[in-house]
Amino acid sequence: RLPPSRMLRHDVVKIRVCVRVATENTGDIDFRLLGPWLDFRTGSPIVDVDIQAENRLDPFGVLRGACAGSSCSGYVVGEALASVDMSSLIQRAVCRRCGMPFDRHQKLAGDS
Repeated sequence: RLPPSRMLRHDVVKIRVCVRVATENTGDIDFRLLGPWLDFRTGSPIVDVDIQAENRLDPFGVLRGACAGSSCSGYVVGEALASVDMSSLIQRAVCRRCGMPFDRHQKLAGDS
């Protein structure tokens, strides 16, 4: 993971998908699959003034701020989907800015 200060608009990074399927039986061998390395272009930087409050809410409706696990300045959800389904909940679970889970970001409101 690169710190946000090093990521420039539309930088090219290398990504690789890795899959491991573990079995419940201790004697069985896990299945592993490695995909090829691919070039991937990053998105545009996220400008704080363009982010509306609803795009800072975690899946439970709690307003989130900076991240304890990175130099992220504030939680941002992915682009809103038209319907509420499992993929939209997963999309809301990680920050679009830093990729860390929502619960690593500071609660700003809605503490219970």
